[in-house]
Amino acid sequence: MLSTRSLIVNAALTAVSEDGWDATSMDRVRALAGVSNGSMFHHFPSRLDLQAAVVAAALSEHQELMDEVLRRSRRPDRAVREVVRRHFLWLEHRHHVALLLVTTPRHTLLERLTGDVLEENRRFVARLSQWLTRHGWGGEPSLPLVMTLWIGPANDYARGWLGSGDRPDPKAARVMGDAAWRALAPYLKEQP
Repeated sequence: MLSTRSLIVNAALTAVSEDGWDATSMDRVRALAGVSNGSMFHHFPSRLDLQAAVVAAALSEHQELMDEVLRRSRRPDRAVREVVRRHFLWLEHRHHVALLLVTTPRHTLLERLTGDVLEENRRFVARLSQWLTRHGWGGEPSLPLVMTLWIGPANDYARGWLGSGDRPDPKAARVMGDAAWRALAPYLKEQP
């Protein structure tokens, strides 16, 4: 059985997925979750607190996708491309949630995310670093720069079409996956 907090976060994800963050009211989330006003505001005293929880849930979902690709892939060239492809699929599938994720200012998140969410993010970063190391990365360039080379262009491209309601170019995931591999190949071994 889900906790009250989880029910609320899942309801918020549903509402945001359907209508976007701006059209999602606390009252709608409370009704979808089937909880009282008291429960709603006990767990989420403000809309910003709920926004941080929705973004944290979306980030966790996204990280699980990346973890799955990295666990299954034997070759780094395929994994780099597949991470970009799955990233695009997730962005399309979770359009409104993804828009919230890529437009929420980092400082807003850091102020409101709970310690367990930040710890899980640290563990994900450690797993990612270990994967990169197993495939030849020696720590340079830095992990934030590696991630920018890997996913940054896709996120930048996504900001444009997520906010416009347009669909991405069908070739975007392949083109950006190939570009990500070309950017990372000098720092990774092609074969494990």
